[in-house]
Amino acid sequence: MRRELVIFGAGPFAVEVAGWAEESGLEVTGLVELVDPARVGTREAGHPVVDAADVPSGAGAVVAGARGQDRRAAWALAEARGCDAVAIVHPSANVAGSATVGDGTIIAPAAVIGAETAIAEHVLVSRGTLVGHHVTVGPFVRLLPGANIASHVEVAADAQVSIAAAIVDGITVGEAAIVAAGAVVLRDVPPHIRVQGVPARAFPGSSAATR
Repeated sequence: MRRELVIFGAGPFAVEVAGWAEESGLEVTGLVELVDPARVGTREAGHPVVDAADVPSGAGAVVAGARGQDRRAAWALAEARGCDAVAIVHPSANVAGSATVGDGTIIAPAAVIGAETAIAEHVLVSRGTLVGHHVTVGPFVRLLPGANIASHVEVAADAQVSIAAAIVDGITVGEAAIVAAGAVVLRDVPPHIRVQGVPARAFPGSSAATR
């Protein structure tokens, strides 16, 4: 029996996540509108757009898109409705048998997760992301398309590794830090800092708030 799933979010990325969910054997029963109540009752790419209040207790759920703090707020809403977090692992992803994937995490098409890697809850591992062996990824991290993370790396909670960024072996990326698109990280990234460039470095006044 296919498990039913509601997706918290109703924008374009939520539609994409809905497709991945269906390709993973889940049945999407609704997209939860979080911004514009006027959209409730409409359909998006064939999926009903619903209000959070209409989500039944015990429904399987996942949060799509948005920045880390917004994703946390969306999951708090889902949790208040009594939802159960459901992981989506696309069939085209390659996840090592010894890796672990937390509830509510999304593993997108063509992602690769190495041996003994631990992916926490509510992580987004985007299309074509490469995550090496013995990596630890904290909750609500966002790994954007084409990010390349080597082995023995730690990415702390709420951090973001942007499109086509690369992180070498043994690096720690601090909580809520941002690695900019195309950056090459050769040294640890402190919490709440935005780094960019090759090699990646923080610029004066740079912080994770400047996205």
